[in-house]
Amino acid sequence: MSSAMGGSGRSSIIPGETTLNPAAIAHIRGYHVTASYQDYTFEPTGKAAILRASFVDSNEDNMVPAAFTYGKNAEDQEFHLGVSKFIFRSLALGIEIERYISDPKVGYRHIENDISIGALYAITTDWGVGLVGRNLLRTNLAALDQSVAIASSYAFGKIARVQFDYLLPMQNNDQKKSIIMMGVESHFVHEFPLRTGFRRDNLRNTTFWTAGAGWVGPKIALNYGFEKNVNSSREAGHSIDVRVYF
Repeated sequence: MSSAMGGSGRSSIIPGETTLNPAAIAHIRGYHVTASYQDYTFEPTGKAAILRASFVDSNEDNMVPAAFTYGKNAEDQEFHLGVSKFIFRSLALGIEIERYISDPKVGYRHIENDISIGALYAITTDWGVGLVGRNLLRTNLAALDQSVAIASSYAFGKIARVQFDYLLPMQNNDQKKSIIMMGVESHFVHEFPLRTGFRRDNLRNTTFWTAGAGWVGPKIALNYGFEKNVNSSREAGHSIDVRVYF
């Protein structure tokens, strides 16, 4: 879902993407099982396909809401275990323990562990703000570069929702270049949300435009997202996920 909205969502409640902000786990209600597939094409000829599965246990009688996510591509695996708790009214804090295994066809197997933390505060039922610190241990894998992010989202009743995320990579970024993400979700037809957004990566000097759609049923939801680098004729990505909740 976040891929269709520019990668934003650190101040929103997205059950299948709690790795964006582990504090969102406490705001979710019920049990959610999500499976997703992402396919990317990079310049000049690179490709990557990623499979992910996640489970969220955040029932009202659960003392400590938790989520587990597993991801795999051709050479890497990732494991995420997050927990979250309300500490004051609608302010939740979360922590996530991460384990990454890189097993390239050429070279040595590499295992790294890391920690991320987050906060998510629902100021009103329509307005939320988030703060995330990712990969605090400063490991050596490129996928685990340390970063901090602030985010805000606002819902215009049941009609639409707007998200904005500002992310600052803290490693290999001497000039402090940021990544800006924004997305809009329309609910004019409640069962069929439409999404669009953009992502400006000042570190890579790239701009992505994104779009997507979904279907929300009584116990199941489907989402599709597309993103395109406007600076490249080839670089693009597709994502699809299915979520069951009860």
